[in-house]
Amino acid sequence: MDLTTFRQIVDRSPPAIKACEENLQHLYDYVGLEHGSSYTRSAVSKALYARIRDCFTSGHAAVLRACQSLRTDLIREHTLLNAPLDPYFEVLAHLRDAVRADDNSRTTIEGDWDTAVRTAFDHVQIQSWGSESRRTTYAREFMVAEAARALRDAGYSIQLEPGKLSFGQGAETALVATIEELVVGADGKLTHPCISTAAFQ
Repeated sequence: MDLTTFRQIVDRSPPAIKACEENLQHLYDYVGLEHGSSYTRSAVSKALYARIRDCFTSGHAAVLRACQSLRTDLIREHTLLNAPLDPYFEVLAHLRDAVRADDNSRTTIEGDWDTAVRTAFDHVQIQSWGSESRRTTYAREFMVAEAARALRDAGYSIQLEPGKLSFGQGAETALVATIEELVVGADGKLTHPCISTAAFQ
């Protein structure tokens, strides 16, 4: 699963659960729960999570790792390319949360990504977590992306690829040269005895 494909699934699959219009009886029908004397959103939420897990016959741990990688790519593209975070960020979060409790640690993913993503999108409608804590929870990912953006804006080439963020050709050498110019004094000697250019090579 790559980020482009993930976005496409979300974009072509508006949450079908919205047709239930918050009616708990309709929601129970939608997720296949039996009717009883009481109805709760929690039961609907758990049923959707179970459906997500059931979409994969193996590789739940690998699915979790894939979601983490997609989340990092999403943050990088948002920061560097102004790509939208929502609704993709939260759909990924719900998908990851649904499979993380599974003990299946096989590395090969076998299952139905399309249905899993669509069901996670449904789950967002039942229990949205909002966006307030994202920058705190994923501070490192945002900081790395913002550092890359700052370097790009300063004229250094940055390559952004799925699962990879790196310097473009010649950019690292140019940055090292700039750093050396900043730490070396006018007489050609290091201005700080603890700084060695070797550390940047």
